[in-house]
Amino acid sequence: MVQCALKQPLECEDTCDKLLNCGEHRCKLRCHPGKCEPCADQVQQQCHCGKQQREVLCTKESLDKRNYSCKECCGKPLPCGNHKCKDSCHAGACRPCKLSPAQITSCPCGKLPVPFEQRSSCLAPVPTCEGICSKTLRCGKAAHPHQCANKCHLGQCPPCPKQTAVKCRCGHMDQLIKCRQLSTRADDARCKRRCTKKRSCGKHKCNTECCIDIDHACPLPCNRTLSCGKHKCDQPCHRGNCPPCYRSSFEELFCECGAEVIYPPVPCGTKRPLCKRPCSRTHGCAHAPQHNCHAAASCPPCMIFTTKWCHGAHEQRKTIPCSQASFSCGLPCGKPLACGRHKCIKPCHEGDCQQPGEVCRQSCTRARLLCGHKCAAPCHENDCPETPCKELVEVQCDCGNRKLNRSCQELAREHSRIATAQLASSMAEMSRGNYMELSEILAPNKGNKANKSLDCNDECRLLERNRRLAIGLQSRNAEPQLKSLTRYSEFVRGFAKRNLPLTKSVYETLSDLVKLAKESKQKSRSHSFPTMNREKRQLVHELCEVFGVESVSYDKEPNRNVVATAHKERCWLPATSIMEVLARESGQRRVPVPSNNAWGLKK
Repeated sequence: MVQCALKQPLECEDTCDKLLNCGEHRCKLRCHPGKCEPCADQVQQQCHCGKQQREVLCTKESLDKRNYSCKECCGKPLPCGNHKCKDSCHAGACRPCKLSPAQITSCPCGKLPVPFEQRSSCLAPVPTCEGICSKTLRCGKAAHPHQCANKCHLGQCPPCPKQTAVKCRCGHMDQLIKCRQLSTRADDARCKRRCTKKRSCGKHKCNTECCIDIDHACPLPCNRTLSCGKHKCDQPCHRGNCPPCYRSSFEELFCECGAEVIYPPVPCGTKRPLCKRPCSRTHGCAHAPQHNCHAAASCPPCMIFTTKWCHGAHEQRKTIPCSQASFSCGLPCGKPLACGRHKCIKPCHEGDCQQPGEVCRQSCTRARLLCGHKCAAPCHENDCPETPCKELVEVQCDCGNRKLNRSCQELAREHSRIATAQLASSMAEMSRGNYMELSEILAPNKGNKANKSLDCNDECRLLERNRRLAIGLQSRNAEPQLKSLTRYSEFVRGFAKRNLPLTKSVYETLSDLVKLAKESKQKSRSHSFPTMNREKRQLVHELCEVFGVESVSYDKEPNRNVVATAHKERCWLPATSIMEVLARESGQRRVPVPSNNAWGLKK
C-alpha cells in the first residue's frame, strides 16, 4: 500500500527492461524513474561501393539505413565491360555507359544522326559532322548567351573568344571582360570593391565586397561591460548606451556587519546597503574605529595621534598618526658609516644608510700638513694624496681696503717665491758677516701674515690720507663718506649717452637711498624700481655696484624688476657722478636736467 500524496517515486530491485530509443535493444539498468538513457550500442555500416566501413550509435535511423555514401568514386565495372563508373559512391545499380551505341544516337552537336549499325561498341569513335557546335555557353547576356562557334567536337567546348558586358550588382563595375576570364555567370558578377559605409552601430565599417545592403546591420556582438560591472552586453553591436543588466539575484543582500539588508529580487550590480554603525572588522591597533561599516577590501588607516620616535631616534613627536610606523624629522641621520671616518649626511631615513657594495664618497676631513686645510679628496683608507689645495683664501692688502679670493696653491707658490727671494737676500747679508733671523722665512705658510699678499694702491693711500685728515680735524666719523676713484663701465657710459634722463634718475634715486640708509637707525633701507627690460635692469645693477648697494631682480618677464638694498655700514657715495664724467668727456661744464618722464612710462 502507498499513500496517495507520496511524491517519492516507487522503485524496485528488478531490471528496467524497457525498449530503448532504437526500438531493438532493452534497458539493462535497475528500475528507475523517468526516461531511459539512449542506447549506447554501436552499429556497423558499410558504404555502397564497399570500400569503407564505420560504426555509429544504435538508433532507429542507423538500423533502417545500414549503408551510406563515402563520397568517393564508385569504380564499379559498367555493363559494357569496358569502362568503370565515375559517379560518387551511390546506392543501386550504376548508370549505363555514356558511350554505348544505345546512348549516343547523334553527333556531339546533335545535328547528324548516327545509325546503330555504324557503332556496335562503346569503344568505337563517335563521328562528328562538319557543322557548327552551337552549344550554349555560360558567357554573354542572360537573354542572349554566347554559343560555341567551333566545329562539332567531343568533350567540353573551348573558351569563348568573345567579350561580355559585365555589370556587378552594386553598380561599381560596368565594363567588357573577355569571356575566358569570367569565373561566374555574367549576371552574377561581383567586384572587389569593399563597402566603406558605417554599419547600423555607427562604429564599424561594412567592409563587404560588392555590397548591396541598405541597412548595413552590424553582425558583431556588442560585448561591452554593463553598468553592473560583472556581465557583458549580449546584444548585436548597437548605438547608444547598453540596456541595464536584466539579471537579478533572489538572495538577501546584507551590509558588512549584517545589520542592514536589501530583500530580493536584487538587481545585478546593486551595492551593499549603507550602514552607519561602526566598522565591526578586526583592526591592527587597540583604538576604537573612527569609520562606519563599509564594503571596501581594506579599512582606512587609523588617524589617532600617537607619540613616536623618528627613523633615526633624533626626536619624539606627539602628532604622528597611529597607522604611520615612523617619520623623518629632516635632521641629518648622523649614523656612523662603514668607513669609520664619516657619518651619514642624508636626511633622517629608515633602513640602512648604504646599499650593499656602496662606497663612502664624502670628502676627507684630515688636515693637510702644509696649509692645514682639509684634504677634500673622496674618502680613502691610506695617506692623503698629495694634490694641490684648491681651498679659497681671502687675501688683502696691509690696510685691508683691497680684498681678493685666491686658491691656497697660488698663495703657496707665491709664498715660496717670496721666501726664496728673502732667503737669498739673507744669505748674502750673512756672507758679509751680518746676523740674520731665518725663523720667520723658513716658517710654514700659516697665519694672517701670509694672507696679506696684495699691495696697496693709490686708492688705499687716498683713504689713509682722508682717515688721518679726519682724525686730525677731530671728525666724529673717521670713515670717509665719499668713495674715491669712481670708475664707470663702458656699458654705463654708453647707455648714459643714449638715455641720460633715465641714467640721472637712477643715479639720484641711489644717492637718496644711500643718504637715507646713513641717516636711518635701521641697518639697511631698500627701494623697488619699476618694471623694466633687461638693458635697463643691467644699468641699475652696475650703478648699484658703484654705490656699494646690493641689487636683486625679482618676478618673471615681462614683469621683472630690481630691488636695491643699501646697508648702513657697506654703502657709499661715489666721488664723481656719471653726469660729471660724461660732461668731462664731452668738454661740457653743465649737466642737463632730467626730464619728468625719464622711465618712458605711458601717460
